[in-house]
Amino acid sequence: MKLRTAQAWGMTFARTLVPETETAWITCLRLATEAHNVEYQLRSLYGYASYLTFSARHRDVIARMEQFLQIVRWESEWSALPNGERTMALAEMHIGSLDAARRRLEPLVERYDRPKERARSARFHIDRYVTLRTALSSTLWLMGFPDRATVLARQATEGARTLKHIVSHSNALALAAIPLALWTGDIGAAASYQTTLAENNRRENIPIWDAVNRFFRGAVGEARGEEGALSEMREGLSELVEREFLVRAPMHFAMMAAALMRESFLVEAQAKIEEASSRARAQCERWYLPEVLRIQGCIKLRVGDVAEAENLLLRAIDEAKDIGALSLELRAATSLAEHLIADGRAAEAAEILKSVYCQFTEGFETADLVTAKALLHSLGFSRTT
Repeated sequence: MKLRTAQAWGMTFARTLVPETETAWITCLRLATEAHNVEYQLRSLYGYASYLTFSARHRDVIARMEQFLQIVRWESEWSALPNGERTMALAEMHIGSLDAARRRLEPLVERYDRPKERARSARFHIDRYVTLRTALSSTLWLMGFPDRATVLARQATEGARTLKHIVSHSNALALAAIPLALWTGDIGAAASYQTTLAENNRRENIPIWDAVNRFFRGAVGEARGEEGALSEMREGLSELVEREFLVRAPMHFAMMAAALMRESFLVEAQAKIEEASSRARAQCERWYLPEVLRIQGCIKLRVGDVAEAENLLLRAIDEAKDIGALSLELRAATSLAEHLIADGRAAEAAEILKSVYCQFTEGFETADLVTAKALLHSLGFSRTT
């Protein structure tokens, strides 16, 4: 049982996720169940859920975590509860249940408010203080709280660095700090975090983060206008798919499509955004679907299909509104407003953008809000009017 569990963890963090990894975790769970070993039942279910998360099978993650939490309750293994709740919340976020994820995570973040209070990193291979903040950070950004999200991502990375727990540190960088810095337009921070992730990989090789690091290095370079950045993004994305590391693939494909659109590679951009859309639906990753629809709409505008572009942008707004993703609703509203202004429909643009912008209570120095504010100002609107 113990040997199989060690083997399964090694396979989960290996260079390529293979189907045999799932078999290994199922074997671990069977052996732990036959041995009536509660500790290794929990470890097996948690490890299995980690593999399923990396494979972007989020509804399967929820099923495994329901088993995990049931054992926690039956056996009064309350020390394992936060890890189960965090993994459940991450899956909920990915399928678009943002409010459920937030309600699950916020009390735990408040409870585990110091790195020194962490519980047995070795048990589940990550630090509790760090991973709770990593999960909540993305959720809060989506829901329209970029400042709070940034604070949590910084706490996660600094906490992990202080603890010298490289696995937790790399998770926080790859899943929260780097994407959040890119989302908020802080390219300098994104570059710094990406360099740190690369250093972690050199110090303690965690193969699953190699391709992620390459993709984000390309994304940072593209944002800075560096030559060869698009090629690096392509290579990183191709490597992620080859390794079957599919979690957040819709985001990666959408980011690639947006970069290609900015460089006027419209045919390739169209192919990449169609792949993002297909994967978002196949993987039940509703969390990023509004952004996928927005980028689809922007590409349609570039190729002259105005009617379909407007339809896609309106769908992006509605989808974001439906799941409570205020930050993505703002992006879609901004893109639609820019189009409407160019089309001579300024009053309509102002009404759409104003209704979203006025819902924000923070983050006014972040890129999306700065852009929206400038657009509204050009239309004669200020927050006091």
